[in-house]
Amino acid sequence: MPPSVYSLANTKNFWGGFQLHTEHKSWWGAPRTITNTIANRKISWLELFSDLVYVVIIHSFVENLSAHFNLYGFVTFWVLFLFFFNTWTNMVLYFDLHGKNNLRNVCFALLQIVAIAVTATFTPDVFAGHYTGFILAYSFNQLIYMYLYLRTMIADPLHATTTQPFLITYVVGEALFIGSIWLPNLAVQQAVIVVSLLIFIGTVMAENGNFDREFRQRQIPFELNSPASCPGSRRKACESGTSPGSPSAGWPASC
Repeated sequence: MPPSVYSLANTKNFWGGFQLHTEHKSWWGAPRTITNTIANRKISWLELFSDLVYVVIIHSFVENLSAHFNLYGFVTFWVLFLFFFNTWTNMVLYFDLHGKNNLRNVCFALLQIVAIAVTATFTPDVFAGHYTGFILAYSFNQLIYMYLYLRTMIADPLHATTTQPFLITYVVGEALFIGSIWLPNLAVQQAVIVVSLLIFIGTVMAENGNFDREFRQRQIPFELNSPASCPGSRRKACESGTSPGSPSAGWPASC
């Protein structure tokens, strides 16, 4: 994730370790800007709790797979896994890049945990071929992140380089995803759901280049923690910060 790969100047606080900061403060709080990262950030208890929720959810997938041990069951398992992996990735990205020690951050973190837990209750229906409940619950979870990223763009307009493409493609994906509810043909509905999933995952993957572009345009400094550990053939790319894990959409460095 970005804080483990690079560090920026003037970083002081996070919601897992309370320290005062010089920017405007309110009882509700505001998102942290991307230029205000945190050196040596530690995982908070709330993030650990959220990870445990995802572990329980994946365990429920396995239980449902054992009851649908066939090709459809395997495909459904992987589709569900990727849906939940996508929302987990969004959580990690947001709190790594914009998480902050304030009431707003904690409330939205808890809301996301509850939303994804409710979404998981519909996974048996998905294995049974009924998708409406899952689609609506998952979309609510998606809207949480879309709102959070929209607020970061409002607080930091220059961050639109990465946030705006994310929001536009997610709106398209959500339109297809929710629209699939009214498709009369089950096979077509399943195909549209998979297309929506690919849009969501592809959007996060594409943010890699958007982050690199924003960091160059805004001249945000970053450095790799241990460039000496890179393989010889990739040393130059790693030291220049152009490797796949340079300031990107939360994906770890490949070296």
